[in-house]
Amino acid sequence: FDSAIAKSSVTTLGDREEMAVKGIIVFDELLVALDLGILEEDDVRNTLSSLPKNWEVILTGQNKKCQLFDLADYVSVIEKRKHPFDSGQEARCGVEY
Repeated sequence: FDSAIAKSSVTTLGDREEMAVKGIIVFDELLVALDLGILEEDDVRNTLSSLPKNWEVILTGQNKKCQLFDLADYVSVIEKRKHPFDSGQEARCGVEY
């Protein structure tokens, strides 16, 4: 994992015009990156606040201490009840990572 790439992805997001056309963006496991200290919450807050108001922004990952929920329209908690990991299957490219 390269934390410099993660930080760069968040800070340069506003420069990506092609995303503005789509209107939706997913920051997969961003909340975990915050929890681990890879990203700074103030940097993420500033980036999210600068996005166009008509974008749908999805943040994923577990982080119960997150202070970004006030920026969200939706907050959901997904609980694992069954997963291939339970039977010993390893993480699969394109699915778990």
